[in-house]
Amino acid sequence: MSVGKSTAFFALGTFLSRITGLIRDRELGAIFGSSVLDIFMVAYRIPNLFRDMLAEGALGSSFTKVYAATSAESPEKADRLMVQSIILSSLFATVVAGMGILTAPFWLGLNTLMGIGEGRSDQFLADCLSLTKLLFPYLGLTMISAVVSGALHKHSKMFLSAISPMALNLGFIGGAWYLKDLAAPGNSGDFFYVTPTGLFGLTIGVIAGAVLQLLWQLWGLRAYIRTVFKKGFSLEFWNGEVRQIFALMIPMVIAASSAQINVLVNTNFALTLENGSVTWLSYAFRLLHLPVGIFGVAIGVSVLPSLAKVAAKSGGKANAEVSHQLQGAVELILWLMVPVFIFLFLNAPSLVRLVYGKGAFGAYDIQQTAGALKAYAFSAIGYGLIKALTPFYYAINKTSYAMRVSLIGIGINLIANIFFVKYLGMVGIAYTMSVLLAVNSAQLFWRTRKEGVLWHDKRLLRHASMLAVAGILYLLAHYFMQISELVAKLTFSSSLLQSFLTILIEGLLLAFIFIIFALLSYGTSLRNVLQNTRKVFRKVG
Repeated sequence: MSVGKSTAFFALGTFLSRITGLIRDRELGAIFGSSVLDIFMVAYRIPNLFRDMLAEGALGSSFTKVYAATSAESPEKADRLMVQSIILSSLFATVVAGMGILTAPFWLGLNTLMGIGEGRSDQFLADCLSLTKLLFPYLGLTMISAVVSGALHKHSKMFLSAISPMALNLGFIGGAWYLKDLAAPGNSGDFFYVTPTGLFGLTIGVIAGAVLQLLWQLWGLRAYIRTVFKKGFSLEFWNGEVRQIFALMIPMVIAASSAQINVLVNTNFALTLENGSVTWLSYAFRLLHLPVGIFGVAIGVSVLPSLAKVAAKSGGKANAEVSHQLQGAVELILWLMVPVFIFLFLNAPSLVRLVYGKGAFGAYDIQQTAGALKAYAFSAIGYGLIKALTPFYYAINKTSYAMRVSLIGIGINLIANIFFVKYLGMVGIAYTMSVLLAVNSAQLFWRTRKEGVLWHDKRLLRHASMLAVAGILYLLAHYFMQISELVAKLTFSSSLLQSFLTILIEGLLLAFIFIIFALLSYGTSLRNVLQNTRKVFRKVG
C-alpha cells in the first residue's frame, strides 16, 4: 500500500475511533451524570497516566523503531522479535499491573494532595480506590496493545490499528448499558468493594473492551505469528534488540513525564472544586482534541517527515531549505488551528449540547463543560505550533532544549493554576492549559532564530493579516445569525436539532471564508477564487 493510501486510511480510522469516543462519553454522561462519573474519571486517570508514559509513549515507540530497523535487516528476524516482544511485554505488563494494584493508595494519594472539595465524602475516595485497583489490568492490556499496534503499522495495516480503539469504546458503552446494575458484593473491608452506582459494571466493560481491542489487533498479525511458530520459536529474554527497546524507553518515559505531572497537578486542583469538575474538564478537552488530533495526524504524515529528511541532508543544520519546510508547517498549522479556536470559542454551548446533552447530563453540566471548552479553545493554536516546532529540534539533534521547555512548563502550570483557579474556579484549569501551551510554543519559536532558521517575516505577516480579516468576517456573520435568530427560524423542532443546524451552518460558513482567504494568502487571485467557487456551486446544483 502506498504512503498516501496508508495515511488516508489511518486518518479515517482515527476519525472513526474519536467519533465513537464522543458517543462513549455521551452515553456515560447520560447514564451516570457528572457527579457519579467523577469517581470513575479519577480512578481511570491513574492507570491512564501510566498508559500514556509506558505504553503508547515509550514501549510502543521504542518497539516500532527497533522493529523497523530489524525488518530492514531481515523480515524473518523482525517477526521473531515481534512475537518475542508480545510475550515479554505480556510478562512486563502483568508485573506492572500487579504493582499498580498494590500501590493504588499511593497513586490516589498523589492525585488528592490538596484534599477534596465540599460535596465529596470519604466514600468518594473509597470508591475511587476500589475502581483504581480494578482498572490497573487495563494498563497491562494497553501495554501489550502498544507493541502489537507498532507491528501493524510496519505491516501497513494502518486502518486496522487506527480503528482498534473502537473496540475499547464499545466496551465502555456495553458496560454502561448492560452492566450498570452489576455491583460488587461485600462491605467496605473488601479489597474491591464499590458502591452499587453502576461503576463496577462500567469498569468490567472497560477491561472487556481492552481485551477485545487486543484480540482485534492480534487478528491482523495472525499470519505472521503463525509463520514464526511454524519455523520454530525460542524465547530469548535479553538479546540485543530487547536491550535496545528498553534503552530507548528510558529517555522517552522521562520526556513524557512532564505532561503527566501536569495532568497530576490539574487533577489535584479539580478535586478541590465542586462535584463534576473532573468530568466537565475531560469532556471539554475531548472536543478540543478531536480536530487538533485529526489535523495533527495530517501534518505529521505530510509536512514533518519531509522536514526531518531535509534536516538530515543538511547535517542537522537549519539551512534555507529547512527554514522553508518549517515555515510551511507553521503556516499550515495557523490556517488549521485559528479557525478551530474561533469555532470552538463561539459555538461551545451548541457543540456541547449536541454531543453531550442527554439524560443525566443536564443543563448545568452543559453550561460548565461549555465554559471549559471556551477556555480550552485558546490552547488550539499553541497546541498546533508545538506539534510543528518540536520535531524541528529533534531533526537538528537539539532535543535537550525541547525537554527543558517541557520541564519549565511544570512550574508554569502550577503557578498559573494557583492564580486562575482562585479567581475562575474550574474554568481556570482550562485557561491554565492555554497559557502553558502559548508560553511553550513561544519559547520553541523564539529559539528557532538562534538555531539559524530564516523566517520569511513578510510572508508570516501576510498570512496573519489574512487570518485576522477572515476571523473578523466570520465573527460578523456569526453575530448577524445570532441577532437575526436565523438558525432558530429554520426549525421549530427540538433544541437538539437547532444545535445540529447551528453547528452545521456555522461550520460550513467558517470553512468557506477561511478557504477563500487561505487561497488569497497563498497567492491565488480573487478572480480565480470566485471562478472556482462558481464552478463548485454549479456542480452541486
